[in-house]
Amino acid sequence: MIKKEWKHISKNKLVIATLFIMMLIPALYSIIFLGSVWDPYGHLDRLPVAVVNQDKSADFESKKVAVGDDLTKKLKDDGSLDFHFVSSEKAKKGLENGDYYMKVTIPENFSKNATTILKKHPKPMNITYETTKGRGYTAYKMSDTAMMKMKNSVSSKVTEMYSKALLSQFGVIGKGMADASTGGNKLKTGTKKLEDASKLVAKNLDKLSSSSLQFSEGAQTLTVGIKQYVDGASQVDDGTQTLANGLTTLSDGVPALTNGMNQLNTGSINLATGVEQYTGGVGSLSSASSQLSSGMNQLASKIPAMTNGVSKLSDGSKNLNKGVNQFVNGTGTISKHSEEFSDQLHKLDAQTSQLPENVQNLANGTQKLSDTLQATKMSEEQKNQLTTYVEGVHTYLAQVSELLGSMDSSSLDNSSAMKQNLINLSTDLNQLTNSVSSTSQQIEKAKTAIKTSYDQDLKTNADSVIATLEGQGVTLNDAQKSSVLSAMKNQNSQTLHAADQISIDTAQLTSTLSTVKDNLNNIEHSTDKTKNISEADINKLKAESDKLAAGSSTATPGLSNVVNGMYKLSNSPDIERINQGATALANNVPRVSAGIHQFAESSTELAAGTTKLSENGKSLINGTTNLSNGLTAVGQGLPALSSGVNQLATGTNQLNQGTKQLASKSGDLTKGANQLSTGLETIDQKMPTLGSGINKLADGSKQLASGTSQLKSNGGKLVSGSDKLGDGANQIAGGSGQLASGETQIAGSLGKVKTGLSDLSGSLAKGANGIKKVNTKKNSANALASPVKSNHKDKNTVADNGTGMAPYLLSLALFVGAITMNVIFDAFKPKSKPTNGVAWWASKMSVLGLVSLVQAVFAYCAVLLLGMHSVHPAKLFFLLLVTAITFMSIVTLLNVVLSKLGSFLALILLLFQLSGSGGTYPIQLSGGFYQFIHPFLPMTYSINAIRQCIGMDGSVTPDLLVLLVLLVISNLLMILFFSKNVKNPKLFIDEDWENAI
Repeated sequence: MIKKEWKHISKNKLVIATLFIMMLIPALYSIIFLGSVWDPYGHLDRLPVAVVNQDKSADFESKKVAVGDDLTKKLKDDGSLDFHFVSSEKAKKGLENGDYYMKVTIPENFSKNATTILKKHPKPMNITYETTKGRGYTAYKMSDTAMMKMKNSVSSKVTEMYSKALLSQFGVIGKGMADASTGGNKLKTGTKKLEDASKLVAKNLDKLSSSSLQFSEGAQTLTVGIKQYVDGASQVDDGTQTLANGLTTLSDGVPALTNGMNQLNTGSINLATGVEQYTGGVGSLSSASSQLSSGMNQLASKIPAMTNGVSKLSDGSKNLNKGVNQFVNGTGTISKHSEEFSDQLHKLDAQTSQLPENVQNLANGTQKLSDTLQATKMSEEQKNQLTTYVEGVHTYLAQVSELLGSMDSSSLDNSSAMKQNLINLSTDLNQLTNSVSSTSQQIEKAKTAIKTSYDQDLKTNADSVIATLEGQGVTLNDAQKSSVLSAMKNQNSQTLHAADQISIDTAQLTSTLSTVKDNLNNIEHSTDKTKNISEADINKLKAESDKLAAGSSTATPGLSNVVNGMYKLSNSPDIERINQGATALANNVPRVSAGIHQFAESSTELAAGTTKLSENGKSLINGTTNLSNGLTAVGQGLPALSSGVNQLATGTNQLNQGTKQLASKSGDLTKGANQLSTGLETIDQKMPTLGSGINKLADGSKQLASGTSQLKSNGGKLVSGSDKLGDGANQIAGGSGQLASGETQIAGSLGKVKTGLSDLSGSLAKGANGIKKVNTKKNSANALASPVKSNHKDKNTVADNGTGMAPYLLSLALFVGAITMNVIFDAFKPKSKPTNGVAWWASKMSVLGLVSLVQAVFAYCAVLLLGMHSVHPAKLFFLLLVTAITFMSIVTLLNVVLSKLGSFLALILLLFQLSGSGGTYPIQLSGGFYQFIHPFLPMTYSINAIRQCIGMDGSVTPDLLVLLVLLVISNLLMILFFSKNVKNPKLFIDEDWENAI
């Protein structure tokens, strides 16, 4: 059958030509395809690339940097691609037309951005390149690879530039580290001193903590004193209310007194008329003059008591002056201690915050108010004397009324002597009035000095408060500053009001002396008129004196209430509490409102305030001294008054004798009555002034009551403030303790800092020595710019792309050759009737086997012609022969067994092998399906074996065994198939065996 198969072929030249062409197909396939891609990477210099350089040079380390120009120059010299340096427009157009496969743009800020790498916000160096993947993906990948090389080149250049700059600074850094090491040693020494100072501060803070505890106890004592002061203010308020009520009652009695004086004036007129008609009754006047003499003697006996009272008042003023001197001396001591306290607080301020306070003005105001109230203090004896005096006046008027009741014209004798005595007494009263006036002027000067001092202190303290607030960050406008000044004015108004009250008693004394003087003048005039007084006139005088006595009875209780009210106010124990509270406030109250810082600042103001208080105390001393001098002058005038009263008593005795001569001098009595009428008329005219004065006194008492009410109502705030002061003092005590503890911790930490500085100094010194050893030469910069050098060693060398792709294309070409041969050649129909399956198989495979072997030979020759060099050429040749006959056997099996379906399956198998055999890319880069079918594909083993033969030193035995197994199996299956179909006549065509190829 083999001879018949080959005999048939030899007779048909077309069949021979066809077989020959089939033998050339793998060779042609290899030459055509591999020839086109044999060495594409060796001709990259033909790949056109457009380069657009828009870069502008920049300055770096006083040098010009033009990275873009350097890059273009390097690209020109490199020649790795066909670079064309053109404009942006031409490059864009060429990329669109296919003239260029890539466009590279170097931006204008390329060099500028290169200089920002070491800055706070470095900017990237962007190189923009555009490609056209659609025109060739491989060209794109080649261009991309070229761009990576370009990027690495630029990066290396920039790194080299910065490395040179950095290395040039290493010497400076080394010197700086050496200097830092020296400085660290100095810091270590300074830290040791600081540690010693910290220990000293901790020791002093312990002392401060102890002092703060004492201060806290003082603040608690101050709180108790302020509460006592508030209670006293409440009692003072009650007393002022009583005084206001008494003065209101007195004011209400003024109209009645005025009415009585009007009636007395009318009576005096009637008396004058009666005296003119009086011609008798002088005998009874002698008896009345005796009674008058007795009354004057009683008046004279009261003068010593009055003198004693004035003397005590003078002594009291001296004690007041002494107390004021002690107060001023005390303020000096306070000022000294305040300065010391301020110094201590400022020492504390160096470690903590400062604490302001603003209560000194309140302390000053309450102190001055207390001093003013103390100045008006009245003893019980003085109160009793004034009460006795008021009652004595009432008794005297009653006695006069009684005396006039028993008086007749005979009592008016010897009126000339009495007149002379009255003149002498009036002269003494003038001297006493002048003394009182002088004293009043001195008191007014003292009041003016106090007010001036208060105004100055008020403005100074207000400015101090405003400056303190602004120093703490509080912004005040003009209206708010005015409000602060107004509030301080209201606070000090009570003290100024109390100072105004000092003049009340003096004015009243002057008014009283003036009234006594006027009364003496009236008596003097009356003695002239007694000469002409008639019995009827005396009767009228009696009637009017009775009315005067009745008016005195009405006014006396009101005056007694006034005296008692003044006594209660001046002797209230609350005044002493106020004084104690003010002293405690001035000595103990610091300004605590916002911490230790403000407290220290306010302590300075406290020291300044006590200094000013000490200075202003001089004015207060002058005022009390003037008051004492005035009272002394009053006391000195009292002997003259006593002498005058004695003379008046003597005169009344003489009056007693002179009344005997009254009868003969009734004309003079009439004249005296007229003068008495005139005097009473004058008194009546002065009554509105008296009423106005009493009303003013009542208004003043109401204002005093209002002021004490405000003092009482503000007491709660003062108590609250003292409580806060106590809390602040406790906080100071606790805080100072914490500061002491913290300072101890600081001292320990400073020890650690000292150790750390010692280590730092040593490390810096080592670092400086290390930097000195650093190589800063150019070769070091080059090493930093390109620290990594690749050393490529390929265990299995492949000369070019064609050699690398040859295993895949040779296997593919042989498999395609097998498919083509089975399409042209009928591998099933025999040329004669087969006797058995082996003969049938042998007849067909003799042809197909020979063709496959020739295909392998031609394919091997083709790759040799292309320039491929293999490591193991003999192995490669043998492997190609095995591969060719194996592929031919597999394809023939499919065609013989499955006919046309077999051909289709052979094509499908070819497709799977194209993608799953790993011929172009590593199979690991393909999908999971392709990795799954990879070991079941024949080309997998042929490709791997051919690679081993071409450029590798591995063994081809495993792959060769797989191919041989496939070869044997496929042929055995064909023999089995042929043997099964030998006796199947339907498979043969009997007519024409010769026509089968």
